[in-house]
Amino acid sequence: MRHSKTNHLATEKSLYLQQHAANPINWYPWGDEAFELAQHENKPVLLSSGYSTCHWCHVMSDEVFMDSEVADYLNEHFIAIKIDREERPDIDAIYMKVCQMLTGQAGWPLNVFLTAEQAPFYAATYIPKDDTHNQPGMMSIIKHLKRVYDEMPEQIEGISQQLIKGLADPPNNTLEDYADKEVVEHLYGNLRAQFDLENAGFGKAPKYPTSQPIQFLMNYSTRYSSIEADEMLSKTLEEWRYSALFDQIDGGFFRYTVDERHRSPHFEKMLYDQALLLDSYVTAYQYQPKELYKETSRRLIDFVDRLLMSENGVFHSAIDADVKGVEGAYYKWRWDEVVSVLGSETAVLFAYRFGLITQEQGAKGNILYVNERDSELRGNKLIDSLAKLSNHRKQELSPFVETKIKTSWNALMVKSLAKASRILGDQSYQRRAEDCFDALINVNYRDGNLYATSMEGVVKEIAFLDDYAYLIEACIELNQLTFKHKYIELAIVLANVLTEHFEDKQAGGFYFTDDRELPLIIRDKEGLDTALPNANASITFSFWQLSQLTNDSFYSECAKKTYCFFEEDIMRYPTVSFSWGRYLMRDICDAKVLKFRGEGALLLAKEYQKYKKDSEIWCIDEKGEGALRLEFCEKYTCKIYEGVDIIKKFLREIYVSV
Repeated sequence: MRHSKTNHLATEKSLYLQQHAANPINWYPWGDEAFELAQHENKPVLLSSGYSTCHWCHVMSDEVFMDSEVADYLNEHFIAIKIDREERPDIDAIYMKVCQMLTGQAGWPLNVFLTAEQAPFYAATYIPKDDTHNQPGMMSIIKHLKRVYDEMPEQIEGISQQLIKGLADPPNNTLEDYADKEVVEHLYGNLRAQFDLENAGFGKAPKYPTSQPIQFLMNYSTRYSSIEADEMLSKTLEEWRYSALFDQIDGGFFRYTVDERHRSPHFEKMLYDQALLLDSYVTAYQYQPKELYKETSRRLIDFVDRLLMSENGVFHSAIDADVKGVEGAYYKWRWDEVVSVLGSETAVLFAYRFGLITQEQGAKGNILYVNERDSELRGNKLIDSLAKLSNHRKQELSPFVETKIKTSWNALMVKSLAKASRILGDQSYQRRAEDCFDALINVNYRDGNLYATSMEGVVKEIAFLDDYAYLIEACIELNQLTFKHKYIELAIVLANVLTEHFEDKQAGGFYFTDDRELPLIIRDKEGLDTALPNANASITFSFWQLSQLTNDSFYSECAKKTYCFFEEDIMRYPTVSFSWGRYLMRDICDAKVLKFRGEGALLLAKEYQKYKKDSEIWCIDEKGEGALRLEFCEKYTCKIYEGVDIIKKFLREIYVSV
């Protein structure tokens, strides 16, 4: 059968959908047209979800979706729909849960078969074209599903209804009331059990450099002075930085490693990973001022500035793993290549430091990691060697950059840049944070409506829960850096949208989608972490902060109600609940509120703000009459300190002397 040169994706802005516009499969974007056609022709639907920098999405496109036999059968018997998961995380999240329910696995590409009413009945991740010894191929699957769909519709209906019921069932919350400390210890015990004693990090391969366990450990150790937590923290942060997870030449963290020793990365670089890990390393530097943490933080900022910054001041979303269809080719080194750039003498030192194989078995390319931290190659000589190799690599075809502007991921980066400025004392990071924030608002906030993504200045999709959650966090962090009230004003506006259009006012918690949007098969409300911190957990902590900043208990009551709704899930699934630690430990960690009043309040607060912890709120009122004073509130008790010398003495006692 002859195929048209393009399908219904040809006019879409998404780069991922554009990558599939020339497939022989007659792909449709998500929308009424596709589902109405499926209903009219009584055909099942193939929904395929992925993103532009996904290696296995590329592989499946080349091997399956470009295949004429597959295309002919799908075009005749199915309606095929493609979505970009970064544009429609709401759709992706629902059907990813279906895949987990059916297969116990999750990942991309995601392929789900639906009825014309969007009800799922089969799901898988990567599917080869033909059967393998342990996996059915696409041709076998679609022929089987087509036969069952036509001949046994009652079976399809039964599977679909069972899956939808499983998706819609609320958490099986008991009425048991757990003490915050009990929940914290439960989370810590599970994190400790996950810790890889030999290789650091958490869990088994594949291993991800997720930030939530790191932030939890810092909060936990702050409260309990735990040597064990400190060791897990420092070993993991050092291992991640020195391992092949980190691009030793140009900086930036890869998405994960396929092995437990962190030697074989999957080479995508995601903006959200850089933002969250910047937050982790900066906060760790405040907690344990190690030069490695500061240096890693600065290299991450340098990386995103050079390789992910757009012309209008916001950040692009990701860098591909592949070059010319080969995963990681850009990041691997041949021994003779290193010798040609550095010269034989320096190359030997470089090989020793970075684990290069100099024999024939390294011919296909070495993945760099720090093999010897105290080698002879250090200081300016090391910097010079890395610069030469970086310049050499720039001569090659570089990986594709996904230029989508995502509100949620940019908000995470704004927050991390603001925190880096405050803790590291670098004013240039404040300018970056404020400029990026202004650019993001200019691009993705139109006429009072927040949008999730934009491409080439064109916005798409009304914002989701994580967009609001992370942007509120960015607003609060910018306020705590600059003490400009405009950031809190916007945070309140955004929070009010959440309580009006996202909150489940009866049970508690927030739905992922705005109630003004067209409904999907369910309205999802999630309390568990993914690669990103859970949005409900983020909102719960931010609302507690807003209650302190505004003296409005409405936000703290909403936060408590949200936490209570998810508490049972947190206890049941502790390994994906660490982002709740901030809220749980806000009081356990002796949360403080510091209110500086009077002339000179701003200068004094700026002098000491690098010591401010996440569990603290600092407020400035320079219009206050009388002498400079500090109102210090802790454990429901407030004390007043007046005069510059007395206030400085007190601040040195609680921060500098610790």
